[in-house]
Amino acid sequence: VDVENQDKKCKMCVTKIAACKCTECDSMLCISCFENVHSMSAAIKNHKPILITVPQLAANGNDVEPKCAEHNRILEYFCEDDSSSICSRCYIVGKHQNHSITSFEEKNKQVLEDIGNELP
Repeated sequence: VDVENQDKKCKMCVTKIAACKCTECDSMLCISCFENVHSMSAAIKNHKPILITVPQLAANGNDVEPKCAEHNRILEYFCEDDSSSICSRCYIVGKHQNHSITSFEEKNKQVLEDIGNELP
C-alpha cells in the first residue's frame, strides 16, 4: 500500500484518484463512484460534488500541485472517458490517448453551470 498516495485515492473503489469531494458527506471520491453511490439513494441524490482542483493546500500550509504517479507531471486535465485526473503526457503518449479530456478550469465551469441549472 502506497501510504503517501493513500489519502488521494477514492474512498469507495480505492483504485482511482479522488477527483471530487461531496459537500454533504465530506467524502473524497472519483467521479464514477460519486455518481454511482449518490444516484442509489433518494436521501443523498441531491448532494453536489466539488472538483478537487490545482493547486491544493497541503497539510503543512504550502501550495502543492498534485502530480501524475506514472509521469511525475502536474495533473491538469480530466479524462471524461475514465473519470480521472491526468497529466499531458498521459494524453499524448500514455493510456489516455484519443480519450476525451477537459482542462480542470473548463471542467469546473461545467460543474458550476450544472449546479446553477439545478438550483431553483
